[in-house]
Amino acid sequence: MKKLAGCLLLSVIMLWGAGCGSSTDEVDCGGDQVCLDCLSDARPPWCYADQAKALSDPDMCVKIKDYWGEDAATVGDYCIYDIAKATHDCSLCGRIENSSVNSMCQDDCG
Repeated sequence: MKKLAGCLLLSVIMLWGAGCGSSTDEVDCGGDQVCLDCLSDARPPWCYADQAKALSDPDMCVKIKDYWGEDAATVGDYCIYDIAKATHDCSLCGRIENSSVNSMCQDDCG
């Protein structure tokens, strides 16, 4: 229950910062069509994360921070976490920079 409460709190914090990352005017997608498509979404980093999870592509998750900046890094970390859980590939947890998300990944994946 304590872990769930922590997850919910972190989710609320993430939602509160729904505008995190650079504005769409400042995002350089470098020709990444998924990124370009997500720019018209109300929450572009989450749109991109959803596509990365659908493709089970953790490399896409890492690009979230590249495209939308440090403020969106946790979105990328949760993206990797979700892929690790879904694919049972616990080695992906090592790519998560946020210590709380990394710890949660290690606990839930192993």
